[in-house]
Amino acid sequence: MHLLKQLRSVPPREAGAAQKGRAQFIAQFEALPTSNLGQVAKAGRGARGWGWLRLAGLRSAALVMLAALLLSGTGVAYASQGALPNDTLFPIKRFIEDLRLSVSSDDGEDARLLLRFTQQRVVEMEGLVAEQRFDDLSIPAGIYSDQLLQLLSIIVEFQQAGDPRAEHLLLALIEALQLNEQSLTSLLEDSPDELEGSEVESAVSITQSIATQQALAGPPAVAEFRGRLNSLSDTEAVVCGISFSLSAGTEFDDGIIPQPGDPVKVDFAVGASGFIASKVDPEDEPEDCELRVEGPLAARGDLGGASPWQVSGIEFLVDGSTDLRDNPLLGEFVQVRAIPITGGFLATRIESDEAEERIEAQGDQSSEDDEDDDDDNEARLKDIEPDKARQGQTLSITIEAENSHFAAGSQLGFQPSGGITINSISVQSATRLTANISIASGAALGDRQVSVSTAGEVVSGEELRIEAAVSSSGSSSGSEEDDEGGQAELKDLEPDRGNRGQTLNVVVIGENTHFSSGSVVSFGSGITVNSVSVQSTTRLTANITISSGAAFGKRTVRVTTGSEVATGEEFEVRSGSSGGSSSPTATPNSSNVPVEVRFTGTVQSISSSSWTVGGKIVQITSFTEIKDNPQVGDVVEVRALQQSNGSLVAERIELDD
Repeated sequence: MHLLKQLRSVPPREAGAAQKGRAQFIAQFEALPTSNLGQVAKAGRGARGWGWLRLAGLRSAALVMLAALLLSGTGVAYASQGALPNDTLFPIKRFIEDLRLSVSSDDGEDARLLLRFTQQRVVEMEGLVAEQRFDDLSIPAGIYSDQLLQLLSIIVEFQQAGDPRAEHLLLALIEALQLNEQSLTSLLEDSPDELEGSEVESAVSITQSIATQQALAGPPAVAEFRGRLNSLSDTEAVVCGISFSLSAGTEFDDGIIPQPGDPVKVDFAVGASGFIASKVDPEDEPEDCELRVEGPLAARGDLGGASPWQVSGIEFLVDGSTDLRDNPLLGEFVQVRAIPITGGFLATRIESDEAEERIEAQGDQSSEDDEDDDDDNEARLKDIEPDKARQGQTLSITIEAENSHFAAGSQLGFQPSGGITINSISVQSATRLTANISIASGAALGDRQVSVSTAGEVVSGEELRIEAAVSSSGSSSGSEEDDEGGQAELKDLEPDRGNRGQTLNVVVIGENTHFSSGSVVSFGSGITVNSVSVQSTTRLTANITISSGAAFGKRTVRVTTGSEVATGEEFEVRSGSSGGSSSPTATPNSSNVPVEVRFTGTVQSISSSSWTVGGKIVQITSFTEIKDNPQVGDVVEVRALQQSNGSLVAERIELDD
């Protein structure tokens, strides 16, 4: 009781001294070398934080009894939680906070408590302003700055020790600082006259100083990933085959722990040790396996999937299927969506937040060039023949340009790209090429901007119009009822066979189908579908596992999308076990017997000994059968043998029709 009596009143700080202290704190913090920050702040934790309680001379038994009394959820302790500075119960509230820090034996738990307490100080400042008790603001503002410094010191100690918890705590700190700054700035805007030169302004300055210091130190990039949970342990969550490390700082929404098979969204940081989950949230509806990340474009690879692009520390490939909007430039802030592929990610869409301003600036410059008659050398598309296509149609289009430099490796793009598949590209000259394309039966109607990319040159200026399919009566119709002969069916599986015990990706090609995120794929008894990734209304990829006891032979594959059921292809289960995936990767298979794999991709390079197709290197031998004379830029089907060391030896390469 003697200790509680001492805490009954908290004398307010003298206003001038408080502001002087705040200014001195900011100056000392900004001048503080990062390498010494942990030692200096650690000393402060003992003197100005909770060290007084550890030195208070309380016997251990009394401390335990007092903790049990004050940390309970009832009585005085509970009532004190809403107390404001200079309220009767505020000293009890502060004593409980310091007591919780004292009984904690883990610095990580101390950091989480301090983070919560700093946010409580902001709430107290909001409450004081609401009650117009401006003279009391120096108390929570002073405690706020002290607790921020204590929290930061723990993070620095973890960083210096290589403790992975530093990344989790740093993410949480930066997020909290952003919220605190918004709340405190809002107070200043609502009461500018009363708060001018107050402790609230000092709290905002401290918040901004620490946030700036951490930004310069390079906080971990934040991204999110959606998909079905494969497995969950104390240290790792695996979603769609992607591993995310967990720690005590990982949050689960409302304490709900998802189960394998549940759809989830993972907020994660990119650390030196890989992907680190900061939060795992259950999702109501299942979504495709998809990565979403925002940040400056740090590296711009090629458009054929050979070299990676990079945003916020995450690398991904870009190919002809990527919806590349407005050709983002290095350094521009972009939003990326990507799907997992073997060994990384493939971007499905990239758009730049700064492209509109850049395009407007280019337009202004172009107008000036027009006035100066200095645009004669500008590369542009001048004709597309035909410039219209119908849903469900496969056709060849001829594209003509001027001042362009088309060459082997030129990439054709449509914006938006959904529903259009580029089957092959043949370059006739620097200003003329022919492309064979397929329009999905469910492709959106309207105009698509056409572009051709060759190295750093991007040529545009023409559009292709998608029109509704023609019914048997000769009239156009966008409905399924009028589109006779549009029976949904499966046309191809790649590969169409697998061994017992094998896990592999199977590409399913449909015709007149409407695949979506809700599509359900079935391979029959003994085969588990782990995940489904939909690339278009007629193409999806299913990751499957064939059980060791699955029946041999062929079974019908079925894709159900709402009321639509598409069949027509069979998958064969063979004897033996590959011990791995049949997807062409560099991962060795555990069997000494070569495993046959099939895949499709764009030809990126050709030599006498090897080809690069879709980012995969396949060796060419005298026994390799090459049909249809494919060239760089063509989409081909590859049948190869995966050796025990993971290398691929091509048996046959032919144009994908």
